[in-house]
Amino acid sequence: MVAEKPSIAKAIAVALSDGGKVTERRGTSPVSPVLEFEAYCPLVKAGKEKVWVKVTSCVGHVYKLEFTKDFLDWKKNPPISLFDATV
Repeated sequence: MVAEKPSIAKAIAVALSDGGKVTERRGTSPVSPVLEFEAYCPLVKAGKEKVWVKVTSCVGHVYKLEFTKDFLDWKKNPPISLFDATV
């Protein structure tokens, strides 16, 4: 899971761990750690199987990257289409 910024990643990990142990390790970026914990996943075997969850975040800004003209009107395109859109 990728959050907007490190503080949000930590808040998500703490909330989803439901009081469980959240470990923190250094990721690729020194300011964006990887937070890990075990949790029961409601989508796996009716929530009876534990999964290993990893949460990290983005850091910085993207400059001068824009979708092509066909994708600039967000009302005409479903958000899922932006994952494969040309930039």
